[in-house]
Amino acid sequence: MKGRRLGFAALVVAHITVDAYSGIIGAYGPLRGLDPATLGTLATTYVTFAALGQVAFGLWGDRLGWRPCYLFGVFASAVFSALAISPWAPLWAVFVFFCIAGLGNAAFHPTAVSAAGALDPRRSTILVSVLLGGGTLGLSFSQPALTRYWEATQGSPWLYAVPGLVMGVVLLVLRSPAGPAERRDPTPVMPALRASRGPVALLVTLMALRACICMVLSSFVPTLMGTAGRGGHPVQTGAWLVGATMFCGAMMMPVIGHWADRRGGGTVLTATSLVLVPALAVFLLGAGLPLWAQGSALIVAGTMGICTNAAHVTIGHALLPRHKAFVSSLVMGLAWAIAGIGPMAVGRMGNVFDGGLDASMGMLLVPAVALIVCTRRLARHPAVAAAHGAPVTNAPVI
Repeated sequence: MKGRRLGFAALVVAHITVDAYSGIIGAYGPLRGLDPATLGTLATTYVTFAALGQVAFGLWGDRLGWRPCYLFGVFASAVFSALAISPWAPLWAVFVFFCIAGLGNAAFHPTAVSAAGALDPRRSTILVSVLLGGGTLGLSFSQPALTRYWEATQGSPWLYAVPGLVMGVVLLVLRSPAGPAERRDPTPVMPALRASRGPVALLVTLMALRACICMVLSSFVPTLMGTAGRGGHPVQTGAWLVGATMFCGAMMMPVIGHWADRRGGGTVLTATSLVLVPALAVFLLGAGLPLWAQGSALIVAGTMGICTNAAHVTIGHALLPRHKAFVSSLVMGLAWAIAGIGPMAVGRMGNVFDGGLDASMGMLLVPAVALIVCTRRLARHPAVAAAHGAPVTNAPVI
């Protein structure tokens, strides 16, 4: 038991490190001098590789074991994120390095989440919440850390890779959660997916809507807060607002996970969406408000968008209990790939609308309204209403 706890703790710290690398694009853009259209395209490209790659790694992890996949993810995220911020890298190389770093992110997430949730299926949501909360904590300081690192080192990349490399070695040395002990062919995934296609499709759609809102905010708030209409604040102000939002989301995630284990994921998703939408509207439409009011609305909206990630994943685990990594890849990977269209669309439309980036970000109100509709439908589905984590009998041996 002590070895499992130590391995789980190492996995949480590794997730902090991986997501600290994955959240840097929003601050990297203005530091590098990228225009909103290029920044949006870079964010969408990264998300596409990080998201769609999860489907492949989820299938491989269910067949071959989860540990090799998430170990690769830690090392790839560290090395290629560091190369991506190199001052000597031309723009095309930046895109390539971020794409490979995105594949590392894709390898880590579905397999690490499945390993964490399988440690105790009766408390799967709270375990996944702690793991994902750690990742969100990494996101919370990713942009402020990059701006400080950039100022201190003038963009030299090599030290930036050290935390990830250290955590990769730690996971190699420790007995971190590994996945199925038997190398056997699992039950076919497609019949199980067809049997639960309705709630799974709704779950992916709902996660995509939330992820779209959060991705656009993370990608553009540092740039948006620097516009004249928002007060012309420095990049660091927007980066710290994004960091505070991620931190609050990380702190709320275990609370929401405990609530979901007791009351059901559908109840949690409904309640948080009813808070998210009005807070988002205040931030998007309140350009004339003082900075503290804009920041408060942003933090509330972002926190409500982030804190339910584990509830989405464990509902998926309950729907497809024999294919945990695969369904994790759908809920996180496929949904994030769909959501990745958001930053590119907002960035492109920011060059078209007369109001610039502030006007184009107003388009987020569309997925916000759709969020409430989809949440109500999902929460009423019988399979979701009964989902309080995976049953013990379906837990893989680790």
